[in-house]
Amino acid sequence: MENAIYMLCGADEEIEDWHDQDLLNSFIITSKSGKVVVIDGGHRFNAGHLIKRLKEITGEEKPHIDAWFLTHLHEDHINAFLEVMEKRADDVEVERIYHHFTTDIAIQMREGQNCTLTFLDFYRDLPKFKDKVTVVNVGNRIAVGEMDFEVLYTAGETLKVNSCNNNSLVLKLTLAGKTAIFLADCEVEAGRILVQRYGESGKLKADICQMAHHGQCGVERAVYEAIQPTICLWNTPKYLWNNDLGEGYNTAFFKTVEVRGWMNEIGVEKHYVIKDGDQRLVL
Repeated sequence: MENAIYMLCGADEEIEDWHDQDLLNSFIITSKSGKVVVIDGGHRFNAGHLIKRLKEITGEEKPHIDAWFLTHLHEDHINAFLEVMEKRADDVEVERIYHHFTTDIAIQMREGQNCTLTFLDFYRDLPKFKDKVTVVNVGNRIAVGEMDFEVLYTAGETLKVNSCNNNSLVLKLTLAGKTAIFLADCEVEAGRILVQRYGESGKLKADICQMAHHGQCGVERAVYEAIQPTICLWNTPKYLWNNDLGEGYNTAFFKTVEVRGWMNEIGVEKHYVIKDGDQRLVL
């Protein structure tokens, strides 16, 4: 294997209808020593593609996942994990699971039925894998072979505005002399905390940035200015990339095109986008 970040689109075929395009967060990270990390994984129907890619990337019939990070309790992030744990646990070997989820169902209920169901599913399934779980906190560092993950932000903030997204786990990866920040679905309020906490220290600065909330309606420009990435990772299907729900380019309500403009002004050199299929970035 190689030092690489794989960002998955969730499906093998290109999907033309925007209603059916995958909106998901799914990463596989590998190292030269053979370590494998997964971040989130996507919807339940993305589990098959995730397992397929793990087998292809590792060359193993039953891939070993050294660490699986779950960022927050939204279905397009953790439901593939739940599908694996419930129905396909024999297809992979998972060593450790890291998260910092709220245990307050009231927070989830404010977000709507789908979020509440995901919350209930996770805590219903927890006894199946509880012995593998580590609940992380801000400042924790997790070493996975050559990979170093630092937890910059967790659900300890329990924000009441867009609470599930704003309670996303934020990770900073160092591997092969490169750094990458994974912002999950952080929105404005979480972004302001990140800048307040780390902006002056320079700790947010990273070579690679996973765009918050699929690159739309996420954190403010100040967060990206503090990160100063040269490479951006967009978990963004075509309709969202173009802000087009059928009426033409940049006619819908998403802010993706505006955010794309920010990143070009900041000086980003390369964009990896799942609208173009699975992406592979070698470090």
